[in-house]
Amino acid sequence: MSRPKSKPVSPRRAKTRERLIEAAAAAVMDKGFRDTTLDAIAARAGMTKGAIYDNFDSKEALFVAVMTSRPGHLPVPASADGTPAERLAAMAAQVTSDSEESRLQIPLRAEFLLYSLTHPELREAMDGWLKEGFAAEERAVARAFSERDLPMSREAFVVMLEAMIPGLMYLRSQSPDLVSEAIVAEIFAALAPNR
Repeated sequence: MSRPKSKPVSPRRAKTRERLIEAAAAAVMDKGFRDTTLDAIAARAGMTKGAIYDNFDSKEALFVAVMTSRPGHLPVPASADGTPAERLAAMAAQVTSDSEESRLQIPLRAEFLLYSLTHPELREAMDGWLKEGFAAEERAVARAFSERDLPMSREAFVVMLEAMIPGLMYLRSQSPDLVSEAIVAEIFAALAPNR
């Protein structure tokens, strides 16, 4: 799979790329990656298909740009204020906030996962981005939690959260009664030391 072209990015080109990425994200969330055409993306962006090819080598390269432009930050507190249990409770509250961004991320992540499962070259292209993202999340966790505040290493904690939180959000989108605020709070409370 080819990566996005590495041409110098002028402010005008950056704005064009941003519009194309936003249009692609909206189109994929509406129709899924397979059923989204470059013509539909170009029309949404108010551009031509040529504008897409001027900025991206392929539809897949545009999809990678969509995903890498939308990092899914973990709801880690900005500081170590309060007890570990209070910080974990704040994280649980963010997971169940049902924000607009969360609702938009669910179908996009699901679509990307389904597509990447059958396209190993896409998984390879995303490997470095994922590792960078996990390293950044680990630094955020280090600011908010000491080693003794966590039931596992920071590295394992980040991997667990990256797997668990999208799963909880997906399940909550399907059955809010099953994955209630109380259940999510209980799950996060179980991670606190000395319960």
